[in-house]
Amino acid sequence: MKKLIIVSLALAAATTMYAQGTVNFTSASTGRASFATVADGETAYAVGDYLGSDFIGAVMYEGKEIGRANFGVTSTGKAKGVLAGPTSAVAGLAEGANYTFTLEAFNAAYEAVADKSQLYAGGSDGIYWGVSAPFSYKTGAPSDPLALPPVAMETGAFSVNAYSVPEPTTIALGILGLSSLLLFRRRD
Repeated sequence: MKKLIIVSLALAAATTMYAQGTVNFTSASTGRASFATVADGETAYAVGDYLGSDFIGAVMYEGKEIGRANFGVTSTGKAKGVLAGPTSAVAGLAEGANYTFTLEAFNAAYEAVADKSQLYAGGSDGIYWGVSAPFSYKTGAPSDPLALPPVAMETGAFSVNAYSVPEPTTIALGILGLSSLLLFRRRD
């Protein structure tokens, strides 16, 4: 009985792996990510610099992340602005099919923000985020990687911007001001 269960699980795993398309989480050098703005007082980055290994690229399909990798650097440590990740099979994507993806680029500070709707452009918090225009991608075939290899993504050039989180005191002052306006309005 145990052998039958093990064989059926192995067969099921092989079947699902066979049906998955592969994605090369590397972007072509024609579509580099760079800084459009930098945080106030920032010394590590400048406008126009490419993103390096301290930035994450998340490949998005229909609003959901299907994989991520860090941006690459040269052998001398210079940022390249291109995604440098592995090739992986992605569940739910058919092999050899065309899909429309976007690439989000961000740093760890952006990922740590709980409520991203509160972010505003500029400031000195060192939070960076940007997204590419939608691009078409044809998945590879793990069943025959020579006939249908996964190729690098052609994202097109895009940029990231600096963001900040509002200070709690600023939010509190705003709420206090609005409540006082409402209070004085009721008295009239």
